[in-house]
Amino acid sequence: MTDKIKPSFYAIIPADVRYADITPNAKLLYGEITALCSKEGFCWAGNSYFGNLYKVESRTVRRWLAELSKIGAIIVSDTTTNRHIELGTKMSAREDKIVRLPKDKIVRNSITKSITTLNKDSEDKSSQEIAEIIDMFKVVNLSYKKWFGRKDMREAVKRLLVLFPRPQLDKIINFLPTVNASNKYAPKAYTPVQLEDKVSAIKDWVATYRQSQNSKGKDILGL
Repeated sequence: MTDKIKPSFYAIIPADVRYADITPNAKLLYGEITALCSKEGFCWAGNSYFGNLYKVESRTVRRWLAELSKIGAIIVSDTTTNRHIELGTKMSAREDKIVRLPKDKIVRNSITKSITTLNKDSEDKSSQEIAEIIDMFKVVNLSYKKWFGRKDMREAVKRLLVLFPRPQLDKIINFLPTVNASNKYAPKAYTPVQLEDKVSAIKDWVATYRQSQNSKGKDILGL
C-alpha cells in the first residue's frame, strides 16, 4: 500500500494545529497527512511509512498521531488489514476550502512568490544591519564611509554577525577605541576585516585588561 502513496505538492497546517499544545513534529506530521488526504479526504499510510519518511521509530509516530487525535485534528480508524486516517471534523470544513485547490501550479507559484518576498526582505534587513555596523567604525577610523561599497568589508561584517549576537558585536566595536589607544602590544583593529582577523586576540586582551584594572562583574564583552 505504501508504495502507491503519492502526496500532494503542498501541505496545510492551520492555526488550530500550529498553535496547539503539541510537539512541533506532530504538527509537521499533520501537514504531511493533509498532503496525503488532499485527493480523497483520507489516507491509508501506516506508521512505517511516516517512520521512514521522518527517520523515526514507529512508536514515535504513534505518539504524534495520539497527540493529533487528542486535539481532534485527525480521526484514526484501525481495521484488521489497514489503518484509515482522515482530518478531524473540527478542521475539515476549513481544510476543504484550502486543500482542494484547482492545481498544484497555483500553489507553487504562490509559495515561490512568498519565498522571493521573504528573501528580499531578509536581504534588505541584512544590508541595513551591515551598514549600521560599518557606521560604528567611525569611532576608530574616519575613512569608514568608503567601506560601505567594499565587498571584503561587508563580507567580514556578515561573518562577524555569525560569530556574535548583534548586542555583543556592538560592545566589541565600542570597546575598540580603548584597545587601540593601549600599548603597542594590544591587538588593534580599525576596520571590519581587521576585527574579524583579531577578534579572538582582542577578547583575550580585554580579559587581561579587566584583570589589570581589578574590575568586577560581567566581562565587558558579555563573555
